Amino acid sequence: KVIIKENSQTLKIETLLDNVKALEETRLFLRGIADRTAGESIKITGASLQEQAVSTGALLTLMVAQSGGSTQTVTAVMSVGQSNVSTTLSALTSGAYTVTFTANDGTKIMTRTARFHVKEVGAPIFTMLKVAGVNALEFSDVRLVGASPTLFVDISVQATANGSTIVYALQSGASPMAASQSTPVAVTTQTVSIGTTYFGLLATANGKTNLKPFKVTYTQNKRLVVSSVVIGGTVANTSGGNLSNSVVNGKYFMDASSVQGLTLNTSSNSDTLYIDIMAGAGTTALAGPGYNFKISLSEAGSSRNATLNVVNASVTGNSANGFDVTTAASLDFSGTKNNGSSATVTVPVDTVLANFTALFSPITGGIRVDIIALRSSLEQVLAGNAFASSLRTLSGSNLLLNIRVNGANFSMGNASGASFTSFEAVNVKVN
Repeated sequence: KVIIKENSQTLKIETLLDNVKALEETRLFLRGIADRTAGESIKITGASLQEQAVSTGALLTLMVAQSGGSTQTVTAVMSVGQSNVSTTLSALTSGAYTVTFTANDGTKIMTRTARFHVKEVGAPIFTMLKVAGVNALEFSDVRLVGASPTLFVDISVQATANGSTIVYALQSGASPMAASQSTPVAVTTQTVSIGTTYFGLLATANGKTNLKPFKVTYTQNKRLVVSSVVIGGTVANTSGGNLSNSVVNGKYFMDASSVQGLTLNTSSNSDTLYIDIMAGAGTTALAGPGYNFKISLSEAGSSRNATLNVVNASVTGNSANGFDVTTAASLDFSGTKNNGSSATVTVPVDTVLANFTALFSPITGGIRVDIIALRSSLEQVLAGNAFASSLRTLSGSNLLLNIRVNGANFSMGNASGASFTSFEAVNVKVN
């Protein structure tokens, strides 16, 4: 806190917050990777940037292996800061080479790999290689994103060979490509699926072959198209069930004025309270890890609030049979009462597994968020904390419920094409 005074009179008081950044994870780099011609040499360097402490015996290992040939391995001590390990290979022979760079800091092992090729003397020289328009001669790891489970990819190649006819082919049983000097650019269309597909492009002329390895990593965009949101249960009386909604400023707003009789103060196994999020046409495959859910409850004009973060969750299922959230790394709770007291708790999901399993469940055409299970999960997370009892007796007439979802390559929208990142129910009344 900084207090500015003049002649003993306080003019200004400033509170300064200093955020301490967490130490970065280990970063690995490979340098010197490039295709060569037989007889040449190559120097390859592996470098690590380490901010966290390392254990005694921490080690960097650099291994270069020729397919069907010899392997060379060198090591170096790994320390905090930058550490390097290098090797030089002379009088290279033709073939494919794989470089594996490993860092072991004593607590975890990290690996990075790369490939290069040594062509025969007199073999064709690649002058152009494009994968879906991306320069694969310079970037041998091509990363693409699309909406469907598979993607058609155009591969274009050009090489020179002293006026001779060049025949191109893709390894791994892919369709062959052929071209002559009069039509020097060869094109093929291949299908890639989600994940990484490895290719080897061959160019042959005069009995000599050059190989260019590359890979295509394809990630599918995940999109949830919401057709409606419904609130229901034995402790919720609604007029029609569907909440009136609109998309404004990246939020799916729901007016809950028509919902009556909500209560969390129940211990009966037959009492239910839930929100159903229905998936509409255009929803893609959503299954996979890496989702984060943030469920928040606050009150207009009050400082009280409660938030539950479901961290690194995995989604299963599909839009026809419904989606479910089956696992997560942790549950993070934070909250503040009217009197200003607050609590912050983080627990592994395993400690509240029964209630977490009930928190999300698949329904035909969507996913259900169980509010009673949410309350029970929070009570377990806050076991022994004074906050736990306040959740069961929570009440208010102008509450706001927000559910935010994010994940890699994930988005949400409605049938009109409007996108949003969270659901927000306003005018919620809890007895």
